[in-house]
Parts: sequence; C-alpha cells; structure tokens
Amino acid sequence: MKRQSLSRTILAITICASISSGAQSQTWVCDVEASVGFDSSRGYLGLNFSTNKTYTIRNNINAEELTQELQRNHSVFNSSVDWFSPASLQQRGNNAVVLCTRLTHQGFSGGEVTRITCENTGYYGDKFEFNINTGRFSHVFTGFELLSEGQSWVEVGECRRTM
Repeated sequence: MKRQSLSRTILAITICASISSGAQSQTWVCDVEASVGFDSSRGYLGLNFSTNKTYTIRNNINAEELTQELQRNHSVFNSSVDWFSPASLQQRGNNAVVLCTRLTHQGFSGGEVTRITCENTGYYGDKFEFNINTGRFSHVFTGFELLSEGQSWVEVGECRRTM
C-alpha cells in the first residue's frame, strides 16, 4: 500500500513538473500600431515608413536559437532563478534571432511586473521593451544625435500570447 501511494505521489510530481515547465515556455506575436522617425540629414524632418511590422518574442529559449555567437555566452543562460530568464526577438521576414531577458520585479504599486527587454540588438535597433502585464511594447533606435547623418525612430504596439 505504501509503495502504491509513493508511486502515485511520484507520478503526480512528474505530471506537475511537466505541466509547469510547459507553462514557462511562452510565445507572443507583437504588431506595430504606430511609428515615427526623424532623419538628421533632412533637418530632423519626419520619416514616413510602414507600421506593417510584426515581431515574435519567445521566452525560455536555448542559446543555440540565437543568431549571434557572442550572445550565446550571456550570463542569463546560467541563471537559476525563475524571475530572470533568456528570451528572444525576431522580426517576421528576417532570419536574425536576438537575445532578450525576461525580468520579474515588484512594481511601484506593489504588484508584480514582468518585462522582456532586448538592448543593442544590432539587427533591430537599440531597445525593445515588452510589458507582459499590459501587453504593450515600445521599440526605439536612436541615431539622429550622431555626428554624421543618422536616423531615429520609435515604434509602439501590442502583443498577444500564442501557444
């Protein structure tokens, strides 16, 4: 009888572990809803460009999924805490997959806030930040302040979770 009980307990723990590990793997599709840009060579006149962009964000990725070898050695892959994990960003139609980090912390109002942030991606601008709590993201590239000619832009939009 005790062996049967122990077997059931082990089975229940195994099932719960597999369910929770599956729940940790998350994917979002993010659509740009508005964008604005500036070009310093034109006296900081506005740029017109398409807002028809879509990004995919994945949480709990493996290092091998990333395009850049250098990003595969990031310390986030050695993290043993559940509030800090590796994620990725990829623009639809582009093969480049870049490193992001998922971080959960206490917000100012006391609630838990979870963000996925991608910085200095090389392929997709300077900073992409997705607030999982609100479902909104912002994405910026700052180049207009360069000594030579440059462009800057900001995109904003919303993300939806997929399976």
